[in-house]
Amino acid sequence: MRRGEEGKATVLADRAMEDRRYVYSAENLQGRDPGYAVLKNKKGARRRLGIGTVLFWMGSASVAGVLYVGNSIEVDRLAVEGGRLEKDRERIVHENEVLRSEVNRGSTLERIEKMASELGLQPALIPPQWFSIDESKVKDLEERDER
Repeated sequence: MRRGEEGKATVLADRAMEDRRYVYSAENLQGRDPGYAVLKNKKGARRRLGIGTVLFWMGSASVAGVLYVGNSIEVDRLAVEGGRLEKDRERIVHENEVLRSEVNRGSTLERIEKMASELGLQPALIPPQWFSIDESKVKDLEERDER
């Protein structure tokens, strides 16, 4: 060191000792002379997360993600199946309407009379009559068939 700097360094060291200013201490560093910066308190040391806690949260997040994706896939599959079933239902309803119209067309009296006349059938001149069956004669016939 130079001669002048030695004396200056001693003066600064003495002044620092008087003000109790240390280079790395957190005590009041303002001192008597303006222009010195005051060190602020550091934040407290934050406790680190343990590996178990990190693994737990990562596992929980992955399980939640898998459940969400699985639910989305299932909802999409059910929507496709619902659309397919709706199309099948519409097709069956349409087929039922077609069959109903064919039955109505085929069961008209004019069409039946026309087909009957082609087969040589004629409408009945007298209305049908009800008759009763004698049960004793039915039993006699059944006994004869068994012999």
